[in-house]
Amino acid sequence: MVSYKLSGGGLSANDPTYVMRKQDAELYEKLQSGEYCYVFNARQMGKSSLRVKVMKKLRSQGCKCAAIDMSRLGDFSIQKQSWYDGFLEELFRGFGLAYSIDYQSWIESYQSFTNIQRLARFIEEILFVNFATEKIYIFLDEIDLLVNLPFKNEFLAFVRSCYNRRAEDEKCDYHRLIFCFFGVATPEDLIRDGRHTPFNIGHPIELTALNFQEGKNLTQGLIGIVEEPEIVLQRVFDWTGGQPFLTQKLCQIIVDHTDSTEPDIDKLVEEHILTYWQEKDYPTHLTYIRHHLLSQNLLTPELLRLYRKILLGGGIKTDESRIQMVLRLSGIVIKKQDRLVVFNKIYRTIFNLNWIEEQLAILAKNQDKQTPKKMWMRFVFPSLIWGGVISLLALGWRQQKLDLNDSDRLMQSQLPLTDRQPPPPRFDERGDRKPPPRFDGRGDQQPPPPRFDERDDRKPPPRFDERGDRRQPPPRFDERDDRKPRPPRSRKRGDRRRPPDYISDDALSLWPLSLPDKQPPPPRSHRRGDRRRRPRHRPGEGKNLKKLAEFYSQKGYKDAEPLLHSALAIHEKALGTDHPGIEDSLNSLAALYYSQGKYTKAEPILQRVLTINEKAFGTDHPHIVHSLYNLAQLYSEQGRYAEAELLLERALTINEKTFGADHPHVAHSLKNLAELHYEQGKYREAELFQQRALDIRER
Repeated sequence: MVSYKLSGGGLSANDPTYVMRKQDAELYEKLQSGEYCYVFNARQMGKSSLRVKVMKKLRSQGCKCAAIDMSRLGDFSIQKQSWYDGFLEELFRGFGLAYSIDYQSWIESYQSFTNIQRLARFIEEILFVNFATEKIYIFLDEIDLLVNLPFKNEFLAFVRSCYNRRAEDEKCDYHRLIFCFFGVATPEDLIRDGRHTPFNIGHPIELTALNFQEGKNLTQGLIGIVEEPEIVLQRVFDWTGGQPFLTQKLCQIIVDHTDSTEPDIDKLVEEHILTYWQEKDYPTHLTYIRHHLLSQNLLTPELLRLYRKILLGGGIKTDESRIQMVLRLSGIVIKKQDRLVVFNKIYRTIFNLNWIEEQLAILAKNQDKQTPKKMWMRFVFPSLIWGGVISLLALGWRQQKLDLNDSDRLMQSQLPLTDRQPPPPRFDERGDRKPPPRFDGRGDQQPPPPRFDERDDRKPPPRFDERGDRRQPPPRFDERDDRKPRPPRSRKRGDRRRPPDYISDDALSLWPLSLPDKQPPPPRSHRRGDRRRRPRHRPGEGKNLKKLAEFYSQKGYKDAEPLLHSALAIHEKALGTDHPGIEDSLNSLAALYYSQGKYTKAEPILQRVLTINEKAFGTDHPHIVHSLYNLAQLYSEQGRYAEAELLLERALTINEKTFGADHPHVAHSLKNLAELHYEQGKYREAELFQQRALDIRER
């Protein structure tokens, strides 16, 4: 007796319930003619079954075929070389070479080669030599997993190079090598890096629903169960619309649960599919559709509204837009001629208007709630904004001969009059600076306070004495008005201070970046006795900054914008509009707009920073990684995940090239990609990137 396939996965090549569609013949003919092909569609539409069927037919013609399920290559958090080694091993086994060639010896003989070079040698020295005249087909299934590889661009670029080799020599062996892709993806998903040519090779095979005439062989399983199998099958198609998985499932429900030779199909569908469908959805099908629709984050409301429009209007005209492609990949709609329509009656019944309105209401309710920001964002942005203000006030002192203590007066001017404290006298009656007392009341010299605590961490010097008065700074000039040389700072063993030239590579943070290794400022000449302070960072500024940040976090940022614009103007006048030194000012201004949700104002500023850095340092310099992170954060906040992912992948490539695959900066880039995928609901891909980042940090 014929049984229907319900356990998931593809049908075998000889399965009597396999339904031949016109796409079977189309794919076979294109592959026979040597064209690369790709079959991209929603899940459970018969892609794997089609691959198995076509491979059997090609092998019967003497062709050599190997299929690689991308999920068999294991956890993508492993190193790139390990992934390529696994890919080559799958090819060895798929083409039946494991017993004729020593795989380990061959791999070891090419250890000095890059992964791509080793793959090219395998094709030219193993496949072309062992199969001297046959056509060679490589089928890659579950291609959507490949799309999430951090190094997918170089692999797909290699595949395209194999295709392009045909143009160089009409008789070369690459005419016999054909790739075919299967998965839930679009051609645009394959290569989205602007530095690589889009993956625009190959012939698309667009799977359609089964139709009744093609699917009449499904009646074989109903013979002896019902009186009129064809009429019953027609009622099945009325409910499923020819969706391959649901058609097989409903036929098996009839076989298992009918108690009459004239079954009531509507009742069977109601009892075994529609009622409490979440509990009866096995193998998972309807749950996947719901998850796909609701896991698109900021795109979800637009996706639901588009589906509602199709549901109410009976369909819309296709335009191949991104939103339509995402909806089609869910499987809930299908393209018929030039229109998108709901796939079948089962989907219309379960995912009806009430369900759509309920989901939109939940999304609106969640959106009304104040989404808590990450903890670091609550403190970073105020500190970031006023960090730019204070640092630029220092530059303004240099340009306009202001005193460095203007930052103190600025803070005091923003506080209520009752809270302001007059500064202590800094000079005595004769105008000389007051030195701190060096001896106590008995005439003994006072020992200096300890510089480190019990944990060997540096203790900050006390700013106030026992009476609460501000301590005076030590004299910086001697009796001859010469500047006292600063004693060298030696780091003790166990000192946990971070070196001042370290730049934290935190994920997606809009910090104003320091500029190491840049051109030094012009030397400044100081006259003898000149007591002006140099405009460098001082510990007191950070504390004033904290107070300003606390004040403006309560009062808002309305007073920050004109200050930041003024500071930027000072920088541009001093350094020029394209100088890297204005990066801090631009980042601070962008951060202000970002914190207020003014993304359209922040974006051109961050793009300008990236352009300036690319011009100054080059497109592959590690310094531009921070600019890429900032733009990616902005795009991610707006739901522009594809653009954000493109920038993060570029940052990952730069870090790998500069520091190596095991460097902490690479781990940061991987963590950023993990967070981006997590925000989109792509939890599997996020886990893989995060695990790889953890592996690097634990080494």
